[in-house]
Amino acid sequence: MNGVIKRDEVPGRFFEVQKQGVNIRIGPSPESPAVFYGNQGDAFLIVDSTNSKWTKVALKGDIVKEAYISSALGENVTKVAKVIETRRFDDTPWARALILLFTLISLGAWCLYMRKVDQKRLTVELYYAMDEQLEELYRKFLGFYGEFSQSRKIWQKLHSERVSNAKYHAGAGNLVQRKNVGKVEKDSLPARFLKTNVEIPHISLKNTDMFFFPERLLLRRGKNFASVFYKNLEVEGYPVRFIEDEGVPSDAVVVDQTWKYTNKSGGADKRFRDNRQLPICKYSEYHFKSGAGINEVITTSKLGAMDNFVDFIKVVGNYQRKLEYQEA
Repeated sequence: MNGVIKRDEVPGRFFEVQKQGVNIRIGPSPESPAVFYGNQGDAFLIVDSTNSKWTKVALKGDIVKEAYISSALGENVTKVAKVIETRRFDDTPWARALILLFTLISLGAWCLYMRKVDQKRLTVELYYAMDEQLEELYRKFLGFYGEFSQSRKIWQKLHSERVSNAKYHAGAGNLVQRKNVGKVEKDSLPARFLKTNVEIPHISLKNTDMFFFPERLLLRRGKNFASVFYKNLEVEGYPVRFIEDEGVPSDAVVVDQTWKYTNKSGGADKRFRDNRQLPICKYSEYHFKSGAGINEVITTSKLGAMDNFVDFIKVVGNYQRKLEYQEA
């Protein structure tokens, strides 16, 4: 019976529609997809009426068994009522497939909507209120970070150990294991669920990511996070001499030369045929330390590349300590 809605007489508690053209939805929300339409006088068997805004009803159909109607669009009654049969098409394979496809699309739209709602619920919004003076200071903060990021080479110092015989290591007293820094970004957030209204500088190190917020340093190691206010962060920078055997960056300062293999006087050891000269460069090294366990060392090929940025962090830290003292 194509296009005809059947009705069966059934006793029980019903939701009787009081208005024309009522949407019956998959979920208890006005944004939920509609799966059927009810008209004035239609009665639907009540499944659950504890929700004051939405009534859960049963549909006599093969696809969707239960749905929701806004409680404001009708009333609950107890009687023998003609319950509508929700199938509107012939019981044929193509009709069933069409209904199933429509239902799956509706369910997909509902799931997508709920996912967006859930993401919004889990989002942490961190907004900084700044007057013109503070905005200008923060622009300087970002500008100083930009100076650091322009260094041609940036390394992370992983390990350092004393050598037993310096003449086999170009006269160096220590062997340094280093690694190129993965990323130096002007703006990056530590997690998708976080939103903020300022740019957050980011340095990606081996197993650690450093995010410089206006008032604190946040570290991410895998799925674990830790933060330290700048007042509790120790940052020191100073020049270092480094025997470079991987090529001299264009912004590096070469201060001397040495040999790959040296004799006692520091000259070339002529016993080695492949002995070659190596440049001694003057780099800048920066130590980030705190009582919470932060201990990272960053080296820049550009001398003093991070000096202004580090000095700014120290100024913020001193200001935080001053506020703490005044409040005490």
